Amino acid sequence: AVIRGPACRRAGRRAQPGREATRAASSAIARGYDELVTPSHLWLGEQGLRRADVAAGMTLLDVAARTGALNIPAARRGAKVLATDLSPAMLDRLRARAP
Repeated sequence: AVIRGPACRRAGRRAQPGREATRAASSAIARGYDELVTPSHLWLGEQGLRRADVAAGMTLLDVAARTGALNIPAARRGAKVLATDLSPAMLDRLRARAP
């Protein structure tokens, strides 16, 4: 799986106050989200991928990846995954959880 940092870090792009507030709020809850939400959502992600027939060799782009509830099951199925999120803390948690 490839995990990319905040998508708004492009040259010449100014930070937007709402985006920065969202990033800060997401980062503040990352630990609790990873510990309490992601474990139960991994099952939901797997069910969605099964119904969508995601298989080995396919490519999945996960925008707002959070801590991996969709992209981790996709990678386990053999899909090539690109995950991105506005919150660096969420991505750090995803990296720690990723296979």
